Amino acid sequence: MGAHTTLPLRSLLARRPLRHAVRRQPVLFWLLAFAAAGATYLTVDTALARTTEGAAVYGRLVPVAVATRDLDVGEVISGGDVEVADLPSRLVPADALTDLPVGRSVRSPVVDGEALVASRLAPEGSIGVASTLDAGERAIAIPTPAHRAPIEVGQRVDVLATVDPSMVPGRSPTSVVAEAARVLDVTETGITVAVSVTTADRVATALASAVVSVVVAPG
Repeated sequence: MGAHTTLPLRSLLARRPLRHAVRRQPVLFWLLAFAAAGATYLTVDTALARTTEGAAVYGRLVPVAVATRDLDVGEVISGGDVEVADLPSRLVPADALTDLPVGRSVRSPVVDGEALVASRLAPEGSIGVASTLDAGERAIAIPTPAHRAPIEVGQRVDVLATVDPSMVPGRSPTSVVAEAARVLDVTETGITVAVSVTTADRVATALASAVVSVVVAPG
């Protein structure tokens, strides 16, 4: 009789590492390789699809001037305060600036990373108090006594004018010449307020012909 060949037990075959089976069966190797490649492709394709969807929602990237630190009202922007960054177009305000506004003054507070818009900055060439004025406003200084009410920049005040009672018989000698004027500056000897052109004329007349008082207004 010929030599008897003993087949390996099934339990021993089951314990053989998978890599040995792959080496002996090229078809299995390529099937696993294609499966891995397919899984990788699906993962990358899904990520790219999500990225494309995000771009469609927020728009393409556009260059915009952004603040690199918090900027307060009245500050003049220097080169280190701003930079150009790419932001999604749908998140960029319509009047966002693309050029660095170096030398412009800040009219409204700006936070670090915020896109700079023309409406938050003073016109080119405007500095100091003038940079905080809105279109049609004028700044006028009003002397005040040392014992005035506490006043801070940004508050609103009413400006009152008091004349000699004999000049207005039967009427109150005190009248309001400016209502809810915005305070732009405060010093030891007076304040500067923003008013309309017409109101500025009334305040100037009161300063020349009456006793002027300032009272803090709500808001």
